[in-house]
Amino acid sequence: MEAIQNLLQIAGKQNSDAGITPESYDKMRCDWYNQSRGSLTGDDCPKCRNKGSIAYLQDGVEMHRICECMAIRQNQSNITQSGLAETIRTKTFDAYQCKEDWQTALKENVMHYAEKNRPQWLYIGGQSGAGKTHLCTAVCGVLLQRGLQVRYEMWQTIFRDLSQFATRQERFHQLTQAQVLYIDDFLKPIGGNVSDTNPKEISIAFELLNERYTRNMVTIISSERIFRDLLAADKALAGRIKERCGGYLFAIMRSDEKNWRLR
Repeated sequence: MEAIQNLLQIAGKQNSDAGITPESYDKMRCDWYNQSRGSLTGDDCPKCRNKGSIAYLQDGVEMHRICECMAIRQNQSNITQSGLAETIRTKTFDAYQCKEDWQTALKENVMHYAEKNRPQWLYIGGQSGAGKTHLCTAVCGVLLQRGLQVRYEMWQTIFRDLSQFATRQERFHQLTQAQVLYIDDFLKPIGGNVSDTNPKEISIAFELLNERYTRNMVTIISSERIFRDLLAADKALAGRIKERCGGYLFAIMRSDEKNWRLR
């Protein structure tokens, strides 16, 4: 770009000597900018030629507008940073098979959540292997395509990092600032016993979710624990989740018949 600017300065002097009008010269500057190639990667845009902006004249002044491709580039960046780059290709709403009525009803409700633009939470709890992660990931895919920044995290990783002094401050900031945070396997019970709770896990879960509750940040949660399990573990934590979810708090009652991994 520096070489082009140098050429434009030389051309400007030559054009002045040749009697070319300032308007013609300004248009030539815009044309040269728009024809030059940029260095942006991720999408080959024929409009801005990978510069991210397009030059135009407004009242004789050279202006630049953001190219449409920047939204696409941002979405691609969001997907890469989300932690879901691979799974959102396969875990879509279309790929979720509904063979029973409860699956159809759950899918329709979750799709309704994905279509809304309100900062509500989503909680799907219950039977392992029933497609909770699939549906939550499908929601994240929709939100990513909408241009939102989504962060995927396993609860055990969050618990480990927030339990350690060396990683706590940075990770807490990272998790509370995420535009959309998806927590998978929230408060995963050891040995499948949902009545067992770790007081330290409850404390960390409350601290994190209370911060996101206060900031009204979108949070998506999948867990083997249904709402009554949360209520038994900690009423304050359960209350905040229920309030933010509103009608988007779902339970898949436990039954091995609903575990597709066992079929």
